[in-house]
Amino acid sequence: MACMYIRSGLSEDLVCDEFGRWRRVIKNRPKLIYEFVSKSGERAEVDVASEQLYGGEEVLWWYSVERGVFRKRLERYWFITNLRVCKFDYEEGNVEATPLKDLDVVVTEKEHTTSSQRIGMYTGKLENIVGIVGVGTSRTKSRTIGNLLFIREGRVLVKFTKISDPDGVKKLVEVLKRNLRDVEVRPLSLA
Repeated sequence: MACMYIRSGLSEDLVCDEFGRWRRVIKNRPKLIYEFVSKSGERAEVDVASEQLYGGEEVLWWYSVERGVFRKRLERYWFITNLRVCKFDYEEGNVEATPLKDLDVVVTEKEHTTSSQRIGMYTGKLENIVGIVGVGTSRTKSRTIGNLLFIREGRVLVKFTKISDPDGVKKLVEVLKRNLRDVEVRPLSLA
């Protein structure tokens, strides 16, 4: 993310991204640098806890929580790229991130929510004159929400809570993991 403005000297440091959303600066962001080595020998060093995208990396799924109307404030930003999964909580100052390679993905606390609308009219009779004849329409919308856990060696590294279509996101991650099958990923700096 390229930042257009930085405001400091206030009670908190804020940056504004290219979409006009303000967010707090995560001051003690960890550096989680991994080396990705392809089968052909190409190497790339990636700080998986950074918001910066690296060469050939694309955001394929994202979720954000914003507050405000005129001065939008980004509170949370979660995303999955073709290399990694990241969760930024700007209000709490937390970062969770890890490469996709060798992750197990588990869906928990899945629930279905349904909302419906019904519009109807009635039939009536007013002094022996036939009134309105009944008409009705109905619309139902159903969706699945749940939690997505990203696990390596029995440890939960990143957790997305209450996301829509967790099974679809899990399938996306499984496809991305297959694409990384021939890529070697090793940590360089975990601080």
